[in-house]
Amino acid sequence: SESAEEGAEGASKEPEGQSAADLQRKAQNCTALAAAALKARSMALTEEKEIQRLVGQVVKRQMDKLQMKIRNFEKLEKLLQVERDALQKHKVSATLSKPPPS
Repeated sequence: SESAEEGAEGASKEPEGQSAADLQRKAQNCTALAAAALKARSMALTEEKEIQRLVGQVVKRQMDKLQMKIRNFEKLEKLLQVERDALQKHKVSATLSKPPPS
């Protein structure tokens, strides 16, 4: 029965060396720290979304540049084919206009 009384007394007593004001300050500090952590998490999520948006823009621009290069290469390929055809015609025409060897 004595130990039950001691337990009851111990529950009503403040922890050793800590006043109610100290405990209240600690609680306030914990609350402020938790609020700061939530704000930091929110800011981190916002930053991550912004990074994802910017990366998406970079990838889109790179794809656009690659498509433009492909179109330019296709145009160049057509021009080279026209040149090959013209050279082939010139070669055939030069062969036909040669006098036969004597």
